[in-house]
Amino acid sequence: MNFSQLQLHAHSLLEENYQHQEWLIRFTACEALAHIRDDRGIDTLIEGLQHASALIRERAVVAVTALQKPELYEFIEKYSASDNDASVCGYAIIAAAKLKPQQCFFQIQKGLSNKNDLVKQRAIESMHICSTQPAIKELKKIALGEYDNQLPYLLRLNAAYYLALEEKSGREALYTLLNSPDEWVQFITAKKLAMLNDSTAIPYLKNMITDGDWENKLSAIESLLLLEENVIEDSLFLKPTQAPDIFTKITAAIVLYKQFPDAAATTVKTSLESKEEELQLHVIHQITRSGHHPLLVHAKPILQSGRENVRAAITIAIEKSEDAELVVLLEPIIARSHWILRLQAAKTILKIAQLQCQKSK
Repeated sequence: MNFSQLQLHAHSLLEENYQHQEWLIRFTACEALAHIRDDRGIDTLIEGLQHASALIRERAVVAVTALQKPELYEFIEKYSASDNDASVCGYAIIAAAKLKPQQCFFQIQKGLSNKNDLVKQRAIESMHICSTQPAIKELKKIALGEYDNQLPYLLRLNAAYYLALEEKSGREALYTLLNSPDEWVQFITAKKLAMLNDSTAIPYLKNMITDGDWENKLSAIESLLLLEENVIEDSLFLKPTQAPDIFTKITAAIVLYKQFPDAAATTVKTSLESKEEELQLHVIHQITRSGHHPLLVHAKPILQSGRENVRAAITIAIEKSEDAELVVLLEPIIARSHWILRLQAAKTILKIAQLQCQKSK
């Protein structure tokens, strides 16, 4: 099937299932419809907001938010804003920022006073999403260390990063953190500056290549590559024979994909052919995390006949890639797999199709 045929198949699958008698099938189809801004399943999604499973409640909040209808926030506020699950509560704050940006500040303040750091992090993220004057003012207080309640440095760091996307004072807050006597704080601050294309980060990142463990060496190299810094000489230690284990070797190959595409492709292909589920999932995770989505083409054999959870991970990776060229890989999933996976594939196909349509306007 080509892209157009896959879209028709995906639409048909959702039409068949959004009124299904079995609730979980119905909910999953309605969730997929919501992500393409079709609200025919709203009643089922509202039921999902009240479900016993926190994971279902979280998915319901995200789906209702995806409909982009401000009038629907009242249901999230009623059922999810005070949820005892941190993730659900956090996504409810995000929903407030997206659906009611001018009225969300109370929910943001409430989130900042929550005991759970994840909820606080969502509140900080929401300040950037809504970008109202009160929210940016509060974000600035956190970034500059002037907030009434002392917050963990990671939250202050994230606040400084989001503020830097809004105004100059955020970058200044990051420079202050960069001068911390703690080398770890210096490093993670440098990574944020690299994301802002700020070359001030370079010496701190290079120090980590010299002194850090393997995970942090690779993380530093990845950040330096964002700055288009030539780190090939510094990366010679990434020779396969010197890698401490196969997982590190895979991560290194994927990190350096743009510099050594053939080596990365060979490593990915070999690892996916290994039949070791843990290895396969590690490959997919690293491709998704790094954004080197073209490497997913090597997962085609697994999509044909691999384990269901690995196929699910690949389907989610394709969705996150937003790459229309990868959609055709999902034909065996949408044609013959477990119903959950088929509906996930349908959502992926239609979301990417919608994005392509928006880009073409």
